[in-house]
Order: sequence, then structure tokens, then C-alpha cells
Amino acid sequence: MCTTLLEFGFDAGHVGTFTLDPPILYRPGEAIETLQKETVAFFDTLQQRIRETPGVVSVALAAKGVMRDRGLGTTVARVGERPSQTDFLSVGANMVTPDYFETMVIPLLEGRLFNGRSPFQRPEPDRVIVNQAFIQRYFPGVDPIGKLFGRAAPGQVAKADAEIIGVAGDARYRSLREPLHPIIYNLIYYGEGPMILHVRTRAKPESMIQPIRRVIASFDSAMPIMEVDTLADEVDASAAGERLTASLGSLFAILAVLLSAAGIYGLLAYAVAQRRREIGIRMAIGADPADIATLISRQALLMVTGGVILGLVAARSAAPLIASLLYDVAPSDARSLAAAALVVLAMAAFAAAIPAARAARIDPASALRDD
Repeated sequence: MCTTLLEFGFDAGHVGTFTLDPPILYRPGEAIETLQKETVAFFDTLQQRIRETPGVVSVALAAKGVMRDRGLGTTVARVGERPSQTDFLSVGANMVTPDYFETMVIPLLEGRLFNGRSPFQRPEPDRVIVNQAFIQRYFPGVDPIGKLFGRAAPGQVAKADAEIIGVAGDARYRSLREPLHPIIYNLIYYGEGPMILHVRTRAKPESMIQPIRRVIASFDSAMPIMEVDTLADEVDASAAGERLTASLGSLFAILAVLLSAAGIYGLLAYAVAQRRREIGIRMAIGADPADIATLISRQALLMVTGGVILGLVAARSAAPLIASLLYDVAPSDARSLAAAALVVLAMAAFAAAIPAARAARIDPASALRDD
């Protein structure tokens, strides 16, 4: 729980997701008000029945799911101000039920949550909950509760369309690569398309999928249930590209280090064979075997150290190119580069140890006689 909460801003464990699109929304010839009232009653009763299902902790609905690489965007500005082109669709938006924050374990930092059921019409101004990134961008350094802002196209004056009633913690929504950006949460208004049902369970959510399906089918057996999954699996799926990149990068890095070690071993072994007479002479006039091993090893480590330095310079130069491949780590991260350098130096030392030890065991008499 803590890991996902720290990484994403919500707890992905023990949550099942179901995309629901009730046919009641599309009955021809019915007044919109009638359909909306029936839809509200349908979803309210459905959520209550699911809450009563053994093993269910909490239930919530949202217009958009998380980690699906898509979402809503809107353009906002403080009252009386004009959004710029850079503000266009720069604020995320989601419509949720009051229990959404409890179900997703997104903390409320200031103000209050939504209360009551979804109204049939939007109030004026709309009551909204925003995240920390929204406050830092539009209302830094002031008490945000009760502050007004408006939705407007770039260049138009923003009117008092929305009032902030609460501030929630930041959370990533579309993908792991997404930077934390402003988000607005509205109380959900039914009748505006499919809904994502979020169900937090005590046991593993996989074991609750069929019981929840049966509850839903008991209300409307004709209603399609799409994209049934667990939130943890959706998070994992959103990171599939990152995992593949990391796996391939690690594989090629390991192969490169092994090939380098093999090259160092072969080069030093050949050098020791070529310098057998020289080593014999050195040992005959009093050189210690440890000195011979140090001599051979030093040459290899000097070459490798030079290569490591050049590699670090190249990595620094290529940082802008590889930044898009990394998640939650800078391309010039000192600890990562230091660890890579140490691994290369350690492998080089290991590869050089065998030829160096072989050189230290050369018999001077035998070396001079063979020549």
C-alpha cells in the first residue's frame, strides 16, 4: 500500500475497476430529466448493494479511470484573468462520487469532501475539489478554500464558475511518466457517458470480480461491463513500456560488461604470454610476485578508468536524449552513474585478476630457459 501511495498518490492495492454503460442512458423518446433521475437512482442503489457485498470496503464512481493514458482536460484562470495559449487544456478534470477519495486513498489536505448525492443540475458556482498542483499554480501562498476561478478559452475573461471547497493530494492519472499537474474534481453528474466503478476490497480484488458482476447483473443483465480489471494490474500495464526498456537496457548493459571483461582477460593473458621473459627477468633480480601482479593489473585498470571517464562524459552529453526513457530518475543522477562506474571497475579488476595471478606464479628459471 505504502509503495503505490508514495509513487502515484493513490493506493492501487485491493481495488477492482468496472466500466459501466447502462442502456438506460440511451432510451429514445425519453425526456433527459427523466432519464437522469432514473440513472441517479440506478447508480445510487447499485453502489449501496455493492457496499453490502461481503468483502467490500468502499465503492465509488468516476467519469475517468487512472493509468489509461487518457483523460479530460480543461482551461481555467483566476476570476477576471485571461488564460494564455499555454494554459489551453492544461488542467486535468474528473467527475467523482463523494466516496472516491476514500476508495482511492487520496488524502484530503484542506477543506471538505463532497456531500450528498449528485444533483440533477450543476450549481452556480460549481463546488470543486482541487489538488496541490492546482493551488501551487493558481493560488500560491493564500488560503484556497472558498476561492473562485473560471473556465474560459484562451484570451477570454474567466468568470466565477467554480468555488474550491477542498484540496486533495497530488496523484498521477494518465501514466507514470505524467508530471504532477493541476486537477479539478467535480461531483459526478450522471448521464454524460460510461462510468468507471471502483471497488475497494478486503481480500484480493480478483476474488471479488465475479460476486460484483453478479450484483451488477441482478440490476440490469443487458448492461455491458467493459474493461474489468484490478487497479494494480492497470498500473502495471501502464508501466509495460518502462519495464521493457529497463529489461532490454539491463540485458545489453550486462552483455557489454561481460564482453569488456572477456576482452580485458584476453588482452592481459596475451600480454603476459608475450612478456614472459621480461617478467622472469624482473623476478630473477628480486621483484616480488605481488609487485608483478600489481604491474599487470595497473595497466588494465588505467585503461578501464580512462574508458569510464570518457563514458561518464558521453553520458552527460547524451542526457537530453535519454531523459524521455527514464522514470523518476535524472539522466545525470550521480548515484546511478557512480554505481555503473563501480560495476565496470569491479568487473575489470576481476577480469585482470586471473592473468595477474598467472604472471605472479611464473618461474624465473623456466621463463629464461624457454626463451
